[in-house]
Amino acid sequence: MDAQPAQQPTSTTYARPQQPEDSPAAALPTETLIRILELAMEEEDPFERQGTRRSFGGVCYHWHSVVPSPTEYAVSSATEARKLARALKLKLKSASEDRPQVHSLAIRLAATNSVDCSGKTAQLLDACRGVEHLSIDLESALAAVMDHCAGMGHKMYKATKKLKGLRVLELHNEAFITPRALSDMIIAWPSLRTLRLSSKFARYSTTGPFPPAHALRHLEITADPGLIEALLPHLTSLNTPLTLVVRKTLNADPFPTSSVARALVPLASRLDEFAALDHWIWDAAFRFLLLRMINLRALKLHFSIIRAAFATLDLESLAQLRQVTILCPAGSLDGCTGLQLQQVLQRLPISCEQLCLERQLAKLWSGDEKADVERAAERNKAEVVWI
Repeated sequence: MDAQPAQQPTSTTYARPQQPEDSPAAALPTETLIRILELAMEEEDPFERQGTRRSFGGVCYHWHSVVPSPTEYAVSSATEARKLARALKLKLKSASEDRPQVHSLAIRLAATNSVDCSGKTAQLLDACRGVEHLSIDLESALAAVMDHCAGMGHKMYKATKKLKGLRVLELHNEAFITPRALSDMIIAWPSLRTLRLSSKFARYSTTGPFPPAHALRHLEITADPGLIEALLPHLTSLNTPLTLVVRKTLNADPFPTSSVARALVPLASRLDEFAALDHWIWDAAFRFLLLRMINLRALKLHFSIIRAAFATLDLESLAQLRQVTILCPAGSLDGCTGLQLQQVLQRLPISCEQLCLERQLAKLWSGDEKADVERAAERNKAEVVWI
């Protein structure tokens, strides 16, 4: 038999994943692949998810076809932002059918000497007017504090305020805010439901205005009493449920528990969920704050609080409390005993239905200690869930 010439690959205008059609990877059902992709991206940030989608789509054509048209993008430089803006505008012009809008955008800018970094990034924001989730992380500010533009520079800040459908906003590091910028944001984004602030706060006096944040339901902030005081006028006139997470302030030590707890008291009765995740110190001000959370349904505490307060952490007066979660970050497990947790269980309200514990505690405790905690929870008619 004459030798047959080797088959040449079909010419394409772009790199397409190549795998035999009968390969194990290509044979997996579409539903399975979608679930694999979802699991692979769990707990990832936007930059990691973007990388996962690209790697996943490079396995073979079948896997490539499963990856949905992106509605989430992440950029790490102003130049990258401008390139993406151009690409999105070209897609919009050439699309023969409606394409999914960009709903989530993460911008992370390192220290830069670019005089028009703000302008380049603004081009991307102008190309993504349908964004609902925006995250901005600046290593160095692009504007002065008194410019009241969250460190973004006027062009970038002006572009963000045009995102009328924004529902989730995250500001990190040098994307600092002022009381005036905070008021501007609440006016610009009436649908804002989630606000995460781990950026610097520039405190100074202001006479308002103080528009109420009607749509806000989830607030995650650093432990800065000045920031809390600036937020209060926008929140205290409302009675809608609010989830609050308070973390350690950037580069601050020690954690200012007393001043933060006192500042939060006006919000206590509004809180539906509260999380004290790290570095909180058990003291009278913190105890007073917790006992004012009369409508609280879910409470998350770092185990260091349990360790310090197990003899005095009396939550029986919180009649609406349904779930308590105990968190134990790596490296903080010393002294986490089941006996301390049993004593806390004895003072939970009868309304509490669920106690969520990290699995690493089960590894730390003996079998008897774990069983004793589960029995103590059962006596309180609460289910133990290992997370």
